[in-house]
Amino acid sequence: MSPGMIEGCIEWARTDVYNFIPFPNLLKRAAAMMYAYITFHPFADGNKRTSLMTTSFFFFINGYTFRITDDAPDFALETARRCEREEGHSPSHEIERISTWLRSRIGYSVFTLATYRKVRSRLAQSATTQDLLQAKGWDTYYVLWRIETTQRFAQLVGHKTHGAAHLLRQLLTMSEE
Repeated sequence: MSPGMIEGCIEWARTDVYNFIPFPNLLKRAAAMMYAYITFHPFADGNKRTSLMTTSFFFFINGYTFRITDDAPDFALETARRCEREEGHSPSHEIERISTWLRSRIGYSVFTLATYRKVRSRLAQSATTQDLLQAKGWDTYYVLWRIETTQRFAQLVGHKTHGAAHLLRQLLTMSEE
């Protein structure tokens, strides 16, 4: 694992150059981050899974959901293979392709959006991501994402997940703390 590369994947998506913002919206920034994790290889193993997880988390902290569809692992693998074998491949072309793929997989649930808005409403307009992560109610909101994402990844790799009753107990326990 390379901590510098992990930070680099996130920072690369937020970069602006002389007031030019190459990734001007949430979808493009998510696509750039996904591309970075797939191609920069900050981990010895699991970069494609990490790209899906971080993309999901990125949308989550911005109030949206990323549906990790059955084709997601193959899409990430295909992207990695194309970038590895195509000499001089175009990052901007790949990011556009990723953002097109992401577009139909982004949404929100009424409950999750309401929870996000409640947490967000307690913060100043200028609040940072760090402020959000420390806000009252964040733990409950985070558990919603963690439960859904953990179950989905388990399905994709063929593992059994805990039943709904166990997950509900976990959510209620966290909200009581």
